[in-house]
Amino acid sequence: AGVEPYSPLRLMGRDVYIREGCVGCHSQQIRVLAAEVQRYGPYSLAAESMYDHPFLWGSKRTGPDLARVGERYSDDWHRIHLRNPRLVVPESNMPAYPWLEKTVITGQNVEQRMRALRALGV
Repeated sequence: AGVEPYSPLRLMGRDVYIREGCVGCHSQQIRVLAAEVQRYGPYSLAAESMYDHPFLWGSKRTGPDLARVGERYSDDWHRIHLRNPRLVVPESNMPAYPWLEKTVITGQNVEQRMRALRALGV
């Protein structure tokens, strides 16, 4: 219940996440382990990823799991964190992504991307 296919904007954001290599250090799945549930919130359910193609659960834990982090901090926090992670998390080893602030998402090919997902049954 409550799980919907990606909107065009969320799909574009997900593509940026993949393009910038975030998936290499961050998982998208909170495991059932007590420590993870305490830190990140309720464990992930398979249904939450039913519209993901490809799946981005991953197993790398260099950085925190991102399945629910978007709602834990303000938009300003996220902007600062992407520009210079150490300003908000001094011990972070995440690289800075300052170009994202000035990069415009044009929505190029978003219609084709949405059609491709629809063809996959999403």
